[in-house]
Amino acid sequence: MCSPETEQKLCKLLLILAEGERSIEISRQVLSDLKEFDSFQIFKNIDIEDKNKIDCYSIINFLRIKGIYCTEEEASLIILFYDQDYDNVLSYPEFINVIQSEKSLKNNLNKPPKDKIPFDVDYSLGKLLEKEVELSRKFIYALKDIKCRYDFNIHNLYHKIKYFNSITNESLRAFFQKNEVSFLESDIKLILKRLDLNKDGIIDLCEFHALLGFPDCIYCCPCLSCNSCGKCLCESCYNNIPCYSHGTIQNKKNNKNDIDEKYNYNYYSMGNISNENIILPHQLESSRNLNSINKYETSFDNNNKEIERKNISKGLAIRTSPRRNYNPIEINLNKNDNLNLNIKEKNQFNDFLKLLMSAESQIEEAKIELAKKEDFSCADAFKIFVKDNNDYITKDDLKYGLFLLDLNVDDFIINLLFKRFDLNKKDELSYADFFDMLIPFEKIYRDNIEQKTQKSFSCEQSLNLISNETKEIMKNVFNIIINYEVEINEKRKDLLILKRKLKDIFYLFDKKDIGFFGFEEFKKYIEENKLINDKNLNGDLLFIRFDKNRNGKIIFEELSGEFEALY
Repeated sequence: MCSPETEQKLCKLLLILAEGERSIEISRQVLSDLKEFDSFQIFKNIDIEDKNKIDCYSIINFLRIKGIYCTEEEASLIILFYDQDYDNVLSYPEFINVIQSEKSLKNNLNKPPKDKIPFDVDYSLGKLLEKEVELSRKFIYALKDIKCRYDFNIHNLYHKIKYFNSITNESLRAFFQKNEVSFLESDIKLILKRLDLNKDGIIDLCEFHALLGFPDCIYCCPCLSCNSCGKCLCESCYNNIPCYSHGTIQNKKNNKNDIDEKYNYNYYSMGNISNENIILPHQLESSRNLNSINKYETSFDNNNKEIERKNISKGLAIRTSPRRNYNPIEINLNKNDNLNLNIKEKNQFNDFLKLLMSAESQIEEAKIELAKKEDFSCADAFKIFVKDNNDYITKDDLKYGLFLLDLNVDDFIINLLFKRFDLNKKDELSYADFFDMLIPFEKIYRDNIEQKTQKSFSCEQSLNLISNETKEIMKNVFNIIINYEVEINEKRKDLLILKRKLKDIFYLFDKKDIGFFGFEEFKKYIEENKLINDKNLNGDLLFIRFDKNRNGKIIFEELSGEFEALY
């Protein structure tokens, strides 16, 4: 089952698609209404290698000439939005949907393509594709956010929305209403337009999975059936137990013959494993409850009923992935650990914790030095960064405020700071966020700073009230924070293997399996693993860093957010 929080994130993801499609459709209309608009001419100009198809590299090269940065992942997602036959490239009929408005009837197939498209067409095309890149970027970011959820499962989410065998306008509307999310009637049509890859008016499981499984599993759709017994492997679709005795499976969606050839594989091929040594996914009460798995083996009769349980010393367990229930993985049980983490991976995680503790401890020391200055007031410092008497700081405000402190930073650094301190994820820093950024967590300093009242109401006045010495200390605090956040972000990129095992990492702390852990469980893990071998390190500060909503409990989403790197 999916939690209400995960459903809310899915609603946000869908509304991002609607907002992006609305903006893109306006750009399509502008482009299509141009006098010299010719869809085939545009297609041939992007297809510079004359392959009669457009791949992600064609889009990247076209945008690079215009000074627009686009990653391979973003370009691949743009392709996927319009790729009706799932071959990872766009043919001309598919490409028409990218650039041509629904209200336009221009195709101009009879005109021979020119060497160069007109300037106004080229300019409008660049703006259109730039908006596609922006939508892809937002979608990927929101998708990573929802995939970090402990209960993320594409199949379960699909069955939350679908009506009968597919997602329709009515089922989308009912899903939003159930989650009490505000939406426009036009949003429903725009979402359906984006998700309906084959343009048949409904969203089937394959289409839903292709987008929510991006970029790892576009083709390994869970809409699969055993080619011997014909049963669907989706337990939400069928209550019957699937046939696990046959090795191969086949995809129900056969849009192209070569797709089946390319992506058929031995789904349960794990060496010489008999049915007696396998525990099926539907029999696991918990995805991490492996103690019993190590003690028993289960056998079945012809009707798939359990007939015997034998005590064994060692065994193989096939369990469902935290992210995809249809994709079983092999778990090699360790005698000293019942989780899917080897010693090297656990050491990597512990080293990451040490880095975070070292960062928080040194940042705290710099904050204490700033808090001791008599002329420093957090309220006055806050006014250096806000504009128009707002009660929040935008990304541009933060960049300008740092510039006033002689710190020239780029957008990447600003995004890192917002990732760290924007606890509400609203792309704005509240006074409470800013307070945590500059003020030590020791109570004596917090009480002292809170007693200082605001003395001014303008950026210039606030800046003048602070001495040059205090400004240098404040600048040093920001410098230390920035340097550590850059180092931490680089470290996250080296921990990609751990991102697949975040749920196992979470259970290192949440051993009671209650969905969260508190300070005592966190402190116990720190002490057991002897992570604090330096008196200057402070585990309390690390717990505060993880506890985003300051409720004394760390949930899976809060922990997993620390592993998301910015690129």
